[in-house]
Amino acid sequence: MLSSNEIHQELDALGCCIENGKVDLSYAYEYYLGNNNYLYVKRKKNHDVKASPLVVSPDAKKLRHLVDVLDGVIVDWSKPAKSTSYRRFPKFNGNESPYGYALSVRDKYAIARLLDVLYAEINEEPSYELTEDLDMIDNQNLEQPLNQIFYGPPGTGKTFHTLEASVKAATPSFKWSTREELKAHYDALVESNRIRFVTFHQSYGYEEFVEGLSAKTENGHISYYEKNGVFKQICLEARSKELIFVGDKFNSYEVTGISNELITFRKKNGNVLPISRKLIEEVYAHFKAGKINIHAPKNTWLSGFSNTIESYFVTGYDGLYKEMLPKMQDRDSEPAVELNYVLVIDEINRGNISKIFGELITLLEPSKRSGNAESLELVLPYSGERFSVPNNLYIIGTMNTADRSLAIMDTALRRRFDFVEMMPTPALLGDVEVEGIELGTLLHTMNQRIEVLYDREHALGHAFFMPVKKFIDSGESEKAFAELQSVFKNKIIPLLEEYFYEDWDKIRLVLGDNQKAITSAEDISALQFVRNHPIDYQLLFGSHYESDDYEQPTSQYHLASPLDGVWGNPKAYKAIYATLGTHQNADS
Repeated sequence: MLSSNEIHQELDALGCCIENGKVDLSYAYEYYLGNNNYLYVKRKKNHDVKASPLVVSPDAKKLRHLVDVLDGVIVDWSKPAKSTSYRRFPKFNGNESPYGYALSVRDKYAIARLLDVLYAEINEEPSYELTEDLDMIDNQNLEQPLNQIFYGPPGTGKTFHTLEASVKAATPSFKWSTREELKAHYDALVESNRIRFVTFHQSYGYEEFVEGLSAKTENGHISYYEKNGVFKQICLEARSKELIFVGDKFNSYEVTGISNELITFRKKNGNVLPISRKLIEEVYAHFKAGKINIHAPKNTWLSGFSNTIESYFVTGYDGLYKEMLPKMQDRDSEPAVELNYVLVIDEINRGNISKIFGELITLLEPSKRSGNAESLELVLPYSGERFSVPNNLYIIGTMNTADRSLAIMDTALRRRFDFVEMMPTPALLGDVEVEGIELGTLLHTMNQRIEVLYDREHALGHAFFMPVKKFIDSGESEKAFAELQSVFKNKIIPLLEEYFYEDWDKIRLVLGDNQKAITSAEDISALQFVRNHPIDYQLLFGSHYESDDYEQPTSQYHLASPLDGVWGNPKAYKAIYATLGTHQNADS
């Protein structure tokens, strides 16, 4: 276990702040966690403190169901630690010394896990998570890898964190204080094509992702042309130099949207004017070559050289072009400002990686990106173009481990991506209770059982219960309980059926239905979601029935109907974890 000085050093490394209230705290370091919450590290003047040197506030006892299961953390809740140095904590029995609870921690990872629980209690929705290799708390300052995959069971916040990671990769200097600000900035980046989104599936292939042949009919004749896929297109755009940006104003025209096909302007009267991006680029090419003179009468702009441009789309908006074309030329002459682009690949493990990436898998490596010493180029099979992956393209994938195990992922993909595990975090639910049901304990208990009966990759995510927490936070307890019932009926139970292939005996074990007789004297079936009914073979098949099977089933399982009273009975949910708590208390 870590000594007091070792804990003190690790807390400093994690970015925790020492409180400056006293010049010399002779028996404890004081750390401020935010929102008027503190913790202390015991100390002596001449030596380290070895025995339980970390002290948390009395309020932490409300989180004992979360703290007790943390790997590498040991605490004795029966013995309060009292000292006048714990000046921020309440006094024991109201008139004795301030008190808290002393802990021992094994290593820095145990400290990080403990802080994760404490911060989740202090903040409703932390904008960061402490992980085992985290060197600083503020994740808005963490360096972003070029290729990364968020993986974990369903409902663990992979999509939630993908949005944040995409914004940090595309605009590293952007800071936000609320989720709304982050989402608004994300939407703006999507609108300007700086962030793209694609979902892999079993039928997805190289032709859709990189390039392929597409057919079109003209005058009754079929012709084929090369069509860029989403990956090739974003690579080309990441290398290109942007000359027009959303928010630009040219005369009375404001740029409100940019896509591959259109640049959208809003006129002074509020009307929207979409113009082909290809048309604007062609007009600019002629202007840059000196063929278009915007100071001459507008009816002469497109004369004197060969072109197929419909003149109205240029001369009809001469006020726009007179300001836009010179601005584009000014930007074109400036040194290129490299903008970051992001490609988000949802469900990356559901696609055939070799079929989708083909020969380009090698080019994803950071060292093989264009501009690096070991950069590589390949020739594309359809267009024959030389192709490389630019250094300013970030690829972020998500992977549901319940859908396919990480162990059977394509090895080539594993070597080229950083894998970030996203496991359930019951601490994010805090001490939220619905009709007396402790959501964090409920989730933790079911996941403990699933891990034993199946594996940790098929746990239940905390995101399933976040809508319930949202109703509680807004003071709508009735809606919260209704939402909890809906989560169990429409999400938790169907997911368990899929996990255990309708092995109802194991589903009953996860829900604690087999133990509910221990905790209740009332009708057991009133607390069970999955009920066990004996099979009467004589009644079903007659008195002369003889089974051909040596071990024929003796009972059937039935899931309670959607209108059954068990769904609206808070005792049924509390009984899921009640027996576990009883056994743990008996063992302690």
